[in-house]
Amino acid sequence: MNLNSLELSIVILSVIAIVSVLGYNAWQSFREASRRGQGSVAGGLGEHSPSRESGGRDEPVFREPFFDAESSSVSSSGHDSASDDGMGATPVEALDHQVEVDDGRIGDSILDPRVECAVTLMFQHALPGDRLIAAAHLLRRAGSKPVTQDACPANDVPVGTQWEPPRASRSYRALRAGVLLANRNGPLNGVDFSEFLEGLEALALQLDAQYSKPDMAETLSRARELDAFCASQDAQLMIHVDTSVSLHQADLAQVAAENGLVERGNGRWVALESRGGILYSLSLGDRPNRISLLLDLPRAELEEDPWGAMVDCARRLVARLGGRLVDDAAQALGPNQLEVIRAQLEQRASTLVAADIQPGSALALRLFN
Repeated sequence: MNLNSLELSIVILSVIAIVSVLGYNAWQSFREASRRGQGSVAGGLGEHSPSRESGGRDEPVFREPFFDAESSSVSSSGHDSASDDGMGATPVEALDHQVEVDDGRIGDSILDPRVECAVTLMFQHALPGDRLIAAAHLLRRAGSKPVTQDACPANDVPVGTQWEPPRASRSYRALRAGVLLANRNGPLNGVDFSEFLEGLEALALQLDAQYSKPDMAETLSRARELDAFCASQDAQLMIHVDTSVSLHQADLAQVAAENGLVERGNGRWVALESRGGILYSLSLGDRPNRISLLLDLPRAELEEDPWGAMVDCARRLVARLGGRLVDDAAQALGPNQLEVIRAQLEQRASTLVAADIQPGSALALRLFN
């Protein structure tokens, strides 16, 4: 079959597009796998904790303090509390509005400039909240990163000192939109940033608002710093109970129910904390005779001792099934090894707390998602 030049060009462009898409998907899959790899207890936490493509550092280095304890306020790297866009620092105490997040816990929806590229859109006149709510769909996500929006009420308080999710019954003088700088998909990239700018423009046109565009190089640099810090402190720990017989979903369901766990679908059972978040999860392992227990440290409430609770459950399963508590390589885990792992987990948790990222908090759920 003979093809004219136009048809041939179309075929070549189609092949190039398909190859590009396949290559991009393969790169994303590799990146996701390297980021979400589960930590093994064999050989110590440091060797096996998940890491982002950007790599990690033992200690974060920010151009400005990540959290200003003296003023009890948070600030973006490279921005002070009186930035050009009129956006003030957000008090930590103000992070109290609740929305549902993916693991069932209730979390905060107030934008946090420490971990988001935040832009303030100023209105010519006060706008009703229902108009802001209706326009919010124009900017929900930028690539793999969620976008948070909040607004400044039309009252006597200076712009930038009070923010809340828009409410239909109130009027507002400004809207703030922020794209998350990093999560377990990696740091904000140039494509994400461009999508964010496009969404900002659409939002500004819809609301007849003025705003200052953020600097791309600075924003992406902040994103890489935050991603490197989070990667260096991320930890997903898995331990196993090996038995002498093969196990099935019915066996898992029985022992999970006996230990107060609830089913979350796909053969996964979870232990819930008092606020509804996940302490640890239970599933059949990678061997026919194995039950695996997983702790996602940054997403678990420290006050409820998730590591201790998971180990206690594992020991009950050992007694109930006549099994052994082991690591990925089927090596026995005794009290000494378990205490070493606890100490390593506590060190990582302490570093997160020192950076004002409390494990199990709404902020941690967003960053480690």
